[in-house]
Amino acid sequence: MNEGLIIRALLVAFGALILTRSIFALASRKLTEQVCVVWGFFAAVSIVAGLILHPDNWREYISIQGLVLVVIIIVCFTYGIFLLSERVSELSRKSSEMAMNISLLNAENEALGKRLEELESQINAGGKDDDKNSLRD
Repeated sequence: MNEGLIIRALLVAFGALILTRSIFALASRKLTEQVCVVWGFFAAVSIVAGLILHPDNWREYISIQGLVLVVIIIVCFTYGIFLLSERVSELSRKSSEMAMNISLLNAENEALGKRLEELESQINAGGKDDDKNSLRD
């Protein structure tokens, strides 16, 4: 069997696997849109490389054991980078959610501060003669 055809099929399958995995990670909110686009581009490059390239003379440069080792290293490296990009995307998403929550809490804090000032002014205006109603005691 032609080993070059096997390498091409592996490249196309690898690209398809990366593309489906990134789309499912986007759907489950593990990846942000920008990171998913980068992984989609990487998958498209892998698929196109598998369709266009013809690695027929690869045995002149590397042995079969070396090729297997290179494939294992590339798959492990890519999987590690993918997991790392998932974690970075989750942290980025959580950071933006936390920033929105902090903004809402600041707005609520300002509203409560204004309401407290109104109540203090009402108490001070109505009870200037009576020191028991003062909030400063």
